[in-house]
Amino acid sequence: MRERTWTDDTTHAIHESQTLRIERVHEADPRETAWTIAAYETPVSDRMWHLTMIGATPAPVLLTLLNTLAEGDAWKTAVGSPATEKTVTEATRPLIDAGWKHTVDGRWIRWETSQGDAGVQFDAFAAQSPHTTLATWTLWAGASTDRPTWAIHASPYTPAPMIAHLTGELAHV
Repeated sequence: MRERTWTDDTTHAIHESQTLRIERVHEADPRETAWTIAAYETPVSDRMWHLTMIGATPAPVLLTLLNTLAEGDAWKTAVGSPATEKTVTEATRPLIDAGWKHTVDGRWIRWETSQGDAGVQFDAFAAQSPHTTLATWTLWAGASTDRPTWAIHASPYTPAPMIAHLTGELAHV
C-alpha cells in the first residue's frame, strides 16, 4: 500500500493495484465521517463498494477492518454480487452466536444487544438498489441507530466476509 497526503487535512492510502483506496480525514468531528474505504474493479472503473466510519469508531473495530483489508482477497467482491439471504446470514452469524436479538421491521432487519446499546441494521430495500446512496449495512453503538456514539455505513456490494469480521468484533466490544 502506498500512502499519500495531498493536504494536512486528509491522508490517502492506495493499494498497489490501485483498486482499493482509503481516505482518512484528520480532525473530523467524532460524529462525522472520518474514514472512507472504496473498492474498484479496475483503477479507472466505477466504485464497486464503499464503507464509511465516523471519527468516534473504536480502535479495535478500526483495527479489525484494516486487518481484514490487509488479508488481500477479503475485500474483493465480484461485480454483480448483491447481498443475498446467504451472505446476510454469513455476515451476521457472529451476532446470532453471541445471542443478539433479531427483529424485522418492514425493509429493515436488525440485530441488537439485549441492552439495546449496539446493533446492526440491514436495509433490504437499499440492498436491491446497487446505485443507491442509502447504506445497506449500519453497524452502531450508542443510544440508537439514529443517535449512535459511533457508526459504520456500508454500501450494497460490501463483501459479506468483511461485514462478518466487523460484526464479530462488534459482538465482543
